Amino acid sequence: MRYYPIKIKDLENRDENKFILMGKVKEVSDTFFVLKDESGETKILSLNLPKKNDIVRVFVRKEGNDLIAEIVQNLNGLNLNILKEVEELYNKVERYV
Repeated sequence: MRYYPIKIKDLENRDENKFILMGKVKEVSDTFFVLKDESGETKILSLNLPKKNDIVRVFVRKEGNDLIAEIVQNLNGLNLNILKEVEELYNKVERYV
């Protein structure tokens, strides 16, 4: 099953249950962290917790109302604008394949 890159604001409007979210870690607790992007913020349950203010890409699965992190990738130091451009190009090409 494929992971779909989306914005946090679009989580409620999707039928899929696997997503890729990217943003800045706003808050960290013992069992979850809050991820914020330009469209909103959401709580993600995780055993592998990032640090506050980290920039991360998170592969999540949705179970009921919970988002569970399967992979948390630290993106600190990367040029996020270039990464977003590459992802947009990939999504455009994928529509035609």
